[in-house]
Amino acid sequence: MSQATIPPAWELALLSLREAHVDLPAHVSVQEVPAPKEIAPYALAISGTTAKHVAADAPATGRLVVLYDPEGQPGWGGNFRVIAMIATEAELELGEDPLVGEVAWSWLREALAARDADYGHLVGTATTTINRSFDGGIMRGTSANLEIRASWTPGSPDLSAHFLSWLDAMLQSTGFSPEANVIGLR
Repeated sequence: MSQATIPPAWELALLSLREAHVDLPAHVSVQEVPAPKEIAPYALAISGTTAKHVAADAPATGRLVVLYDPEGQPGWGGNFRVIAMIATEAELELGEDPLVGEVAWSWLREALAARDADYGHLVGTATTTINRSFDGGIMRGTSANLEIRASWTPGSPDLSAHFLSWLDAMLQSTGFSPEANVIGLR
């Protein structure tokens, strides 16, 4: 029984991701998680979390999924597709700001630009939810949650800049300044 050959582009993508997270900072943790199996022949999923001390309120969590189809798929504009999700609790004032969606979306776009990530076909949503907790007829608290969901087509199989951009945007969502960010390729 012969072993299946891994497509060279997929192998390069996996190696670039491995290289990119060799020396992650202590305030970010990532791990591989089960990837969707029905969307593309090859898939990888990574979950990430920022440490509680990075943000005053709550850590951010996220998931990055990389899909590869040697035949491509309609709407992708290429053989790869990167899917990113970032979620965090936000300050209530920020959650109620009508421009928070545009601001949150800019975190991802700016992170991709700062890392010189070559991409196209960027689509997604930035969603804010206001939660009001009740105990009987008495309101006990109010909180806001922010979620960014996006997907894009990378310009090459080297996904290191895309992975690091996702982490940068996740840190930015907690209020951590990208300028102070120590994540880097080594």
